[in-house]
Amino acid sequence: MSWKTVVCVFIVSIILAGCATVWDKPGLNATDLRRDAAECKRDADQILDKISLTPWDAYLQRQQIMNRCMEARGYTKE
Repeated sequence: MSWKTVVCVFIVSIILAGCATVWDKPGLNATDLRRDAAECKRDADQILDKISLTPWDAYLQRQQIMNRCMEARGYTKE
């Protein structure tokens, strides 16, 4: 297996792990979760639009910003 294949598999694994985040909150309903996640994504996009990052760094920063935003709204990761 070439090093490029290993790197690609590693990157895809990280991306899929990030997509698998499950949020929980007392009294959670799907409408509130969708709204809060969309607002956190919008906030992250607005912050990241002001700085220049590589696509990978932008992805990592977006995840961190979104996680902090969701946690600030009372969500926890399952």
